[in-house]
Parts: sequence; structure tokens; C-alpha cells
Amino acid sequence: MISVEDAAGGIPEQDIDRVFEAGWRASEPRTPGGAGLGLAIVQGIVTAHQGEVIVQNVPNGCRFDVLLPRRAVAV
Repeated sequence: MISVEDAAGGIPEQDIDRVFEAGWRASEPRTPGGAGLGLAIVQGIVTAHQGEVIVQNVPNGCRFDVLLPRRAVAV
């Protein structure tokens, strides 16, 4: 598991399910010039590796958890 947490105030509850949509941006001032692709790409890569990305609000910000399955190591 890899976790990334910020202190940017969190994501409005009505938007939290949309953060992985390609092209979606919370607001122009928060994401100037962005295409809204970063989290969609992250989710695509993680899903391709049979993993999961979870987002949740935490005090004063939000946290993204990337969960990837363990792989057996050939000896």
C-alpha cells in the first residue's frame, strides 16, 4: 500500500466519486491549465495490476491509498 495525504482542505463529498473521471476537474482555480487526466491514469495503471485506489477525506485534506496485490517471487 502507498498512501499520499495532503492538507489542501479535502474534496467536497458530492465530488469525491468523480475524482477518477477523465477530464473532470474540481474547479479552474484549483487546477489551472490541467487536463484532469492524472488520477484517471493512476487508476488505470493500478487497475491493470489488479489493484485498487481509494480516496477519502481526512482532517484538513484528503488521502489516496494505492493497494497492489503481492506477487510471488520466483526463486
